[in-house]
Amino acid sequence: MTSPLNPQPDFIEITQLIHAARQRAVLAVNTTLIELYWQVGQFISRKIAQAE
Repeated sequence: MTSPLNPQPDFIEITQLIHAARQRAVLAVNTTLIELYWQVGQFISRKIAQAE
């Protein structure tokens, strides 16, 4: 018969996987927002330059 599983290390690994995925998601969102703000700034700058 096999020995009973120790669930604690398994749950720790699952928790680490979830944490790593959340970190990647946060990084992706932040990168996308920075790109958006840059594009908005470029748009505004172009409009101001065209108006002058």
